[in-house]
Amino acid sequence: MDRLFRSIEATYKNCLSNTSDVKELIPEFYYLPEFLINSNSYHFGLKQDDKPISDVSLPPWAKGSPELFISKNREALESEYVSSNLHHWIDLVFGYDQRGKPAVEAANIFYYLTYEGAVDLDALEDDLQRSAIEDQIANFGQTPMQIFRKRHPRRGPPIPIAHPLSFAPTSINLTSILSCTTYPQSAVLYVGLLDSNIVIVNQGLTLSVKMWLTTQLQFGGNFTFSGSQDPFFGVGYDILSPRKIGSPIAENVELGAQCFATMQTPSENFLISCGNWENSFQVISLSDGRMVQSIRQHKDVVSCVAGIFLLWSL
Repeated sequence: MDRLFRSIEATYKNCLSNTSDVKELIPEFYYLPEFLINSNSYHFGLKQDDKPISDVSLPPWAKGSPELFISKNREALESEYVSSNLHHWIDLVFGYDQRGKPAVEAANIFYYLTYEGAVDLDALEDDLQRSAIEDQIANFGQTPMQIFRKRHPRRGPPIPIAHPLSFAPTSINLTSILSCTTYPQSAVLYVGLLDSNIVIVNQGLTLSVKMWLTTQLQFGGNFTFSGSQDPFFGVGYDILSPRKIGSPIAENVELGAQCFATMQTPSENFLISCGNWENSFQVISLSDGRMVQSIRQHKDVVSCVAGIFLLWSL
């Protein structure tokens, strides 16, 4: 009975000291306080000291309240500290630190039968041995499939928003109204011209599409860029308002115009971007800014793309 889940403190200490204890927190720790209470007074037995097992013993800071315990767990899970360090957990569970020397250095080694492909059950001729291995896997679980072979990048800086709402909607108050959204000035990495549209990507990986005003070019004269609403030539209004694009960039890639290209089709225009950490290049719609496709067949970082024009008639 002493092995039953009965105390947060006892379970935590056992996970730190017992190499065979590999418990992980289930989702209920972040939203369901009821699972910590024996509300139906079930008899779970007695511990070795003859004390009955009932409600789960909580840390002192929870003040005996399962609701406060769950609320604090949820607040910690959604904190900026956890978000900015989540890539370390991904490396341990699904990625680079799951196997081999990195796993050893990270003290992230489990029993060999828990790993995918460790044993071919169909090739075992001894039924007793196969049954024993299946029981081992069923009782002790399996390590997730290794998805990433490179270290996962850290999440980028958070988008500045209001403090997360704990109790909506009563805590929502209208404080101000913004007429427009401004974006910080940043160096332009790529400029592309498609028909009467200008495609711009800046250093902060912000994409925008603007109208190109060319009504008076047929009469000659100088050709120049302008940030004003010039009636003769220049950059006009936004066709696609500025928005963030792309995945985290690989460490050894220097972003430049070579990482972007435009693709024109009879029905829609697209931006192609590369240099992403997961060796992909992405196809982004220039009509609404959504990522249409992410192609990941390459074995190394894609560092350059070229424009494609698909124009035909039937």
